[in-house]
Amino acid sequence: MDDHDKILLVFDLDHTILDKNSDIEISSLFQNKDDSIYNRDGEDMYWGDVMQKVYLKMKNEGIQINQIKALIQSLELTSNFPELFKFIRSNNHRLENIIISGANTLFIKWLIEKHQWEDIFSSYFSNPAEPNEEKLISINNYHKHTCPSCDGSQCKKIILKDFLSKQNYRYKNIVYLGDGSNDFCPSTILKENDILFPRKNFALFKELYKKNKINMLKCKVFPWENGLEIIEIIRENYLL
Repeated sequence: MDDHDKILLVFDLDHTILDKNSDIEISSLFQNKDDSIYNRDGEDMYWGDVMQKVYLKMKNEGIQINQIKALIQSLELTSNFPELFKFIRSNNHRLENIIISGANTLFIKWLIEKHQWEDIFSSYFSNPAEPNEEKLISINNYHKHTCPSCDGSQCKKIILKDFLSKQNYRYKNIVYLGDGSNDFCPSTILKENDILFPRKNFALFKELYKKNKINMLKCKVFPWENGLEIIEIIRENYLL
């Protein structure tokens, strides 16, 4: 098959692949849950910095990294995503899949290991993280950037454009699945025959339809609630 016939699927992680937000769910490990731990202590604190504060607090409370791993691997996938991944496997000659996430690389690694997704995702991009004796988990912001629309830890549009620039061929189409406001920026580079899947009633959906940002996009837009809807629309549009 000609590489030019390939379709690139770009997945967000939290509230997309996972039904809930992994960074927030780990707070259930605290003896006394306090959501204020996620507050930013100034304009120069980005999401990676916030999560480093969370991990340090966990370390101080005696929480072990194996507890975090077990919790992350127990998180439920969004409705019918197992069926979506089965569909992807059956069409792996046409579909290539990557993750671009505001979470971290360690959580993604654990999830790929748990669900045996090594044959599904060719690459993943997120805030670099690894086990650390002093910090429990050491996390860094993905990169420095000057995009005014995105959190300082990363701009998904820059990540996607950089990924595409390093491929030795152009994908026939790009399909982007996300839920958050940080998924709008990469959506602006999608073309007429590409597809954006914003999860219904989440932040990206609200920006598109309540703030009329959908008028800024060239691509097709299909709000979704479960993986079966995504399968059906991909089949209809790309004849899979």
